[in-house]
Amino acid sequence: MNWLIGPIPLWAQLKHPILNYQLRDITRATRPRLALRLILVVLIALTLGAGSYLVASQNGRESIGQPNSEWVNTVVFFPLLGLQMFVSVVALAFTIGVVNGQEQRQTWDTLRASGNGVAIILRAAWASVFYRLREWLAILLAVRLILVGLVLFDLTSFEGTYLDWLTGGIVPLIPQTWAGIPLATLVGSLLVTLHLVALLVLPFTAVGFEAALGLWLSTWFRQRIYSVIVFMILLLAQVALILFLYGQFSAIALQGLTVGEIPYTAPQAWGVLFGFFALADWGVKFSFLTFAGEMWALIPYSILIGPALLIFAILQGAAADGLLRLAVRRAERHG
Repeated sequence: MNWLIGPIPLWAQLKHPILNYQLRDITRATRPRLALRLILVVLIALTLGAGSYLVASQNGRESIGQPNSEWVNTVVFFPLLGLQMFVSVVALAFTIGVVNGQEQRQTWDTLRASGNGVAIILRAAWASVFYRLREWLAILLAVRLILVGLVLFDLTSFEGTYLDWLTGGIVPLIPQTWAGIPLATLVGSLLVTLHLVALLVLPFTAVGFEAALGLWLSTWFRQRIYSVIVFMILLLAQVALILFLYGQFSAIALQGLTVGEIPYTAPQAWGVLFGFFALADWGVKFSFLTFAGEMWALIPYSILIGPALLIFAILQGAAADGLLRLAVRRAERHG
């Protein structure tokens, strides 16, 4: 794993005793129990995928000549949206009661009295979220890798001119060619690549941010009743925000694809698309290149949403690290 993401901190490794204790219900589970858990996850994923496939088929979306990425995106979009909401909420739920849990076990004062006890327990709790959600995150990553592969395959369509066809409605601000090289195509390919990178990264930064937010809140609301109330408020707010963004996104997509107009000004439409992709969709819908090409033509600078999502993912990761540091500092000072 080190060759892929760099050295893993000791407190995030399963051999660390505190993290191992955090995951005791998993590390001490019997093989039949682990196998049952894996089978359950696979069955849920297959059920969601099969249901979405049937709905898409009944809606007549299997048109001849349809790009592969478009059909797969149609099938997996809503299951992914629901699964992403699930892991986001569960990540927050796993950490928002960490401090209260330590106090209930009467270990909090001992941890505060030790050198780095508070920092290690909070960081281990944050890392444990990724281990607990590893099957669901693996599904999100696997589907995204399939989408990336299909997008790359689609880009070779029409003798490699598919991207030119998608960007046909865009007037570039750069010369068409430079020394015989089609700069617009190269820039378009780079922007699509940045979006695909964001597509792969966003699930992990989103889960990390939610887990860090839960830890920070746990240092403020240390009684169980208050942490539950705050969690429910955040849950309702998150669901409401996602539904609102999806409604606005659907209005733009429906009207834009049917009548060629959008019900907002260009900056508003850009903001709605970016908000939906960053906070709810995590970049999935924009990997449907035909849809993306329509939006690029309708909304000025919407082709830059991909790089903007990657920047957002980087900032979200930095925010998660900052919240984790704030949680440790507050716990050590006001524990």
